[in-house]
Amino acid sequence: EERGLDSVWVTDHVIVPQDMAVIYRDHMLDPLAVLAWLAGITRRITLGTAVVILPYRSPIPVAKLLASVDVLSGGRLIVGAAIGWIEREFEALGVPMAERGSRSDEALKLFRALWTQEVPDLQTRRYRLQGMKASPLPVQKPHPPLLIGGGSDGAFRRVAQHGDGWMATSLDPDAFRRGQDAVLQRWKDAGREGSPLWSLR
Repeated sequence: EERGLDSVWVTDHVIVPQDMAVIYRDHMLDPLAVLAWLAGITRRITLGTAVVILPYRSPIPVAKLLASVDVLSGGRLIVGAAIGWIEREFEALGVPMAERGSRSDEALKLFRALWTQEVPDLQTRRYRLQGMKASPLPVQKPHPPLLIGGGSDGAFRRVAQHGDGWMATSLDPDAFRRGQDAVLQRWKDAGREGSPLWSLR
């Protein structure tokens, strides 16, 4: 904030293979814990996840934690979400990688319900919400911006069906434009109104 930055972002990995050449392995705090801490020590800066990996955790506690961060920060949260890619991390967490797409779609449905309805009524393949109170609701209405990360057709479909926009990562301008065109087509096919949000990290 003192340097004039407008946002700060956390990334999400839980346990990474030791022999894998990735930058996020050593001294990596839990990103959701860091978000809550950041909410308490900042006043203005936007806080974001780039990205939270949806299948890693049970979606209901994650939805509550993210709503809590939005409340504690006074409505400064942006949620970037994706399905993940490190197969051995999924194995270590006991989550079938083949289910990452369906688990992610399910999590996004749950997020929206838990962030917009005090008493949500929703049944998915793995979860049933009926007669349960969701608290807190986020400060931002209808909910914090929900950006979907990834460059696959599945990610573009997820943007149109469940998201508010697309979070692209490490793309050159041409690749970003191709992804943007694909998202816009999926958005139109889904009958969505307005325009998706864009973020390039």
